[in-house]
Amino acid sequence: AERVPTVFSIGNMQKPVDQTLRAIATRKSWDKVDLETLAPLLCKDKKDPDQAALKRYLDWWAKPEEFGELLTSALQSYHQAFFEEEEKRIVPVLKQGLENARALAKNLSVTELLAELSQGVHFDQFEEMSELVLVPAYWTTPLIMYGDLSPSKMVFVFGVRPADMSVVPGEMVPEGLIRALKALADPTRLRILHDLSLEAVTPSELARRLRLRAPPVTHHLNELRLAGLVNLKLEGQEKRYTARSETIETTCSMLQAFLGRNSSE
Repeated sequence: AERVPTVFSIGNMQKPVDQTLRAIATRKSWDKVDLETLAPLLCKDKKDPDQAALKRYLDWWAKPEEFGELLTSALQSYHQAFFEEEEKRIVPVLKQGLENARALAKNLSVTELLAELSQGVHFDQFEEMSELVLVPAYWTTPLIMYGDLSPSKMVFVFGVRPADMSVVPGEMVPEGLIRALKALADPTRLRILHDLSLEAVTPSELARRLRLRAPPVTHHLNELRLAGLVNLKLEGQEKRYTARSETIETTCSMLQAFLGRNSSE
């Protein structure tokens, strides 16, 4: 059977791409205008776009029912081959994460709740939302995702994998510990944490203090953020960071517990 081409990535589709592909699926056909619209967008990273592959790709979008059946079959095969067993390990974590979020929601404001679930990101603009849908996720931890479902309804996907639990089954070293130690194993990031432990600082101010260009500073802050070592407050277009002391303390405790466990074995 002909395989569905996977040479194009549309995970972060721009609006024109999304609209054009949905139109093709609705009318179950595509034309030259569609091809000319999508080629520069879907093949923008290719010096020599593969027109034949793009046409096959659009052919599948023009057959939504058949494509849906193939995709469903592929997902079922993937589930049986991998996720069916992995599900036994992940589902309890997801359930516990959701229960924890519900418990926190009873005592925290929306801003405080999202900061807790995101490990330090403060969203003041979401206080006005009339409905917030919380979705626990295992694989994306510690990343978060959010988006508007309607003008007054928002979905918030938050990571729930514990810091002492690894993505890979059977891995002995906790992933959270590895991530934190890697983030700390850099003199510039240690200098940044020192400054952030004293006050809230913007990336541009950090760049001036460190005498670095903005991109390296942004990279260092992203590494610290992924390790849960900083708080991030969004104030309009401005970002302010502070050190997340509780994660630093947790990292030290995890390292002591891990080394202590191994020394006694």
